[in-house]
Parts: sequence; structure tokens; C-alpha cells
Amino acid sequence: MGYGSRRVSTLSGGEAQRVALARALAPRPRLLLLDEPLAALDRSLRERLLADLKSVLTSTGTTALFVTHDQGEAFAVADRVAVMRSGSIRQQGTPREVWTEPADEWVARFVGYTSVHTAIGDSEHADRLVADGAVRHGGPPDARLALRPSALVADPEGAVQGRVLMVAPAPDGVTFTVDTDTWGVVQAVGGTDCLAGVGERVCLRFDPAGAARIPA
Repeated sequence: MGYGSRRVSTLSGGEAQRVALARALAPRPRLLLLDEPLAALDRSLRERLLADLKSVLTSTGTTALFVTHDQGEAFAVADRVAVMRSGSIRQQGTPREVWTEPADEWVARFVGYTSVHTAIGDSEHADRLVADGAVRHGGPPDARLALRPSALVADPEGAVQGRVLMVAPAPDGVTFTVDTDTWGVVQAVGGTDCLAGVGERVCLRFDPAGAARIPA
């Protein structure tokens, strides 16, 4: 593409990363080791190169060991993921397995769950969450649940109530920090039509798609 005569120092970050990847793939290695290959790039460029990397590795049939602290990168490019802490593997499996069935609280928080709750609350509230599918794989009503912000959605008919501590704009609405009557402080989301402000009471609907049961 006309880059053959250019000095290495004149290449952009993305161009330099592509050159480095091409050089690594040229010998057709049986195993390619990639240690934080996209860490120094800005977000938009990192996302584009991640798609290119996935395509190249798949098309060439190259097995790669990809080390990253960004779980989004790992889930986007990997067929299998191993989550490590202090040199030990805490969980391994497909991205879907790690995402939806975290092995413990530390893994849950690492992959994006923002809070873990040991008790669901009073029996009426527990029955509502069990009926909604919050407790998976059987399990007692007081099973520990890990919640993403999307697990609690602002809704006038919601069963979880609390006081708004903070509101932050999001691309498709708002995110809340809410001090609930049942679970303490949690993260929640609302649509663009949600007008609850700091200090106001808000009702939250539970969405089980944003929750996972944590093994005892």
C-alpha cells in the first residue's frame, strides 16, 4: 500500500501494530504469544484492530495466547478464556460461560458485575425474584446474586425501591447509583425518558438477564 519506503518512526500506532502482527505471523508459528498487544492504542483504533486481529487469526488458523487486562478484548477475540489472579487460574471456559456463570465474587466483579448480594431480602421480595428467574439452577431464595447495572431498571412498577445518590448520562439513557431499601447501594439504568434526580425516590424493576448466581 505504498508504505515500503517509509521510516518506522513515521508510522501511526495502528500501522505499527499491523506491521508487528504481520512480522509475527510471517514465519507461520504454531503458537503466537500476544502480551497486551493493543494496550497503547486509543479506544476506537483498538476496537478496529481487535476485529482485524480476530479475522487474521481465524483465517490463518493460528493458535494464539492473548494476555490482556481488558475482559472485553478477551471475550471478543478468544474461543476460551482463563481468568487469572496472583498466578492462579480462578476460572476457565468459553466467553459465554465465564460471562454468565462466574466462579466466585472476584471473577464476577472482574468481568463487570458491580455488586454481589448475599441475601435477597424479605420473603415476598425473594419470591418475586425467584419467579422472575433471578435464582438460577435451583438454589435457595437467599442465594448470592451478582448484579450488573442492567439488572435493575428504573420502572414505576418496579418492586425494588430506593433513593438516588448519583445520576450519570449514558449513550442510551442514564445510569444511577441508588441506595435501595433491600440491597443497599446498587447501580441501575434508566431510559432517556427517566427524569429521577439526586435525592429522589425511584422504583427499580429486576431484569434477571443482568444477574448471575454465585456459588456458595
